[in-house]
Amino acid sequence: MASSIPRNQWHTVVAGENILLIAKQAGFRNWQTIFEHQKNQTFRQNNPDPYSIHTGDSVWIPEKMPRPGFKCEVGKEHQFVLKTLKASLHLVLENDDDLSYADRKYEIWINGQQYGNEERRTSGDGVVTGEIPVVPEIELKIWFEGDADEPTTYIVRTGDLDPIDTIAGVQDRLNNLGYDCGDEQGEIGPETKAALQAFQSDFGLTPTGEIDDATRRILQQEHDVQ
Repeated sequence: MASSIPRNQWHTVVAGENILLIAKQAGFRNWQTIFEHQKNQTFRQNNPDPYSIHTGDSVWIPEKMPRPGFKCEVGKEHQFVLKTLKASLHLVLENDDDLSYADRKYEIWINGQQYGNEERRTSGDGVVTGEIPVVPEIELKIWFEGDADEPTTYIVRTGDLDPIDTIAGVQDRLNNLGYDCGDEQGEIGPETKAALQAFQSDFGLTPTGEIDDATRRILQQEHDVQ
């Protein structure tokens, strides 16, 4: 990820970016400042989900507006809390039989350091959830077999989810839900077709192995957090 994005000009989205990552790189503490800008109306129409945007689209990066100052009484101590940009993390952990990994210890690591000191455990439905700093990737360490055993580590790339209206976006969601598309990305090969057929059969759709509106709709409902 680039170290910074210039403001007051158009930015072309590159692979691995979402609006939150772009906002952080441009120095904003609120991603809505970019996403809801009047020049980005067409961008929003093409990319309604700020977490999943099209590579190659152009988004306007506005200039930062000065904020009003604060009046403070001299001779006294004052505390100011700086707002930082946060992302929502929501993962569901299930085995091959769709049984949840409930009450499992887990840790979130960012740039080689554990994020937060409190003990974290999955919910009764196997959900990992919370707010995290806006970073390109995190390490998720999960103790599946008990707290005394070695954890399993996953790399979660926060900007790698392609939009649902692309083949790659369908494949991303199928893979994340356990319907393996193999190494196929951006084109429908035999493994993607088999994954589509399995998903369609499981959700009462005709198993054509093709991407249609009904498949996209149910896939998005099952995968994306609305």
